[in-house]
Amino acid sequence: VQDGMLTNISDDETVGEAFEDFFDEPEWDTFESDKGKRIVEFNGVCEFYGDEADVCIQFEVDEDKEEFEVTYISIDGDSLNDFEIVGVLEAIYED
Repeated sequence: VQDGMLTNISDDETVGEAFEDFFDEPEWDTFESDKGKRIVEFNGVCEFYGDEADVCIQFEVDEDKEEFEVTYISIDGDSLNDFEIVGVLEAIYED
């Protein structure tokens, strides 16, 4: 995932580059979901409306197709809807 691209957002910067530039305290982890899917999870800290916020972003990986997609984002534990997810991703890549 870190070396991959979110082509609907940017096709010139990898996920890893964009996230490492935007977030403080970046951490990456991977695990298998209870549905047997491979999940790559990113956790980092960023400024959100003037305060520090903890952000969790999960990518579901389809290893057969060598593809992944963002399936979950939370800010300070609050899950975002699809519209908000797109806004967060665009903000990360604008920086």
